[in-house]
Amino acid sequence: MLTGAVRAGGLGIMAACDLVVVAPTVNFAFTEVKLGAAPALISVPILARVAWSNVAAAFITGEEFDSARALAIGLVTHVSQDPHATAQGLVAAICAAGPEAVATTIKILRRAANDSYEEQLDEMRQVSERVFQSSEAQEGIAAFLEKRPPSWRI
Repeated sequence: MLTGAVRAGGLGIMAACDLVVVAPTVNFAFTEVKLGAAPALISVPILARVAWSNVAAAFITGEEFDSARALAIGLVTHVSQDPHATAQGLVAAICAAGPEAVATTIKILRRAANDSYEEQLDEMRQVSERVFQSSEAQEGIAAFLEKRPPSWRI
């Protein structure tokens, strides 16, 4: 959850997060070039989230951009008038989900850009088989069918 300006390395830390909630007033800039440096290390998490063409001008010029642009290019996931409440809602939703399912889903999201389409299909078939056979999935399905909250074992 961010409510102030985000610059340089702060953008890299932010981009490494799965979910990023910001206030509409937040602005961003890759200021490294203005200091005679390059956003090298932070480019890894940034470019894992955002197509390079969407950040090229900001990387090269150090220009500022706003939260609406950050949302449009996928650098942040949520822009909210009440970022604290939005973040709390996301945490509650994650806590209500199956912990193993959440962890597996995060791995899927992070892996998507790194393998070929065929490799992804094969890996996701294997993941799907494993997940649907898990006790957590069985509990989730049973709870859904029985119209009750699931009882997750942590």
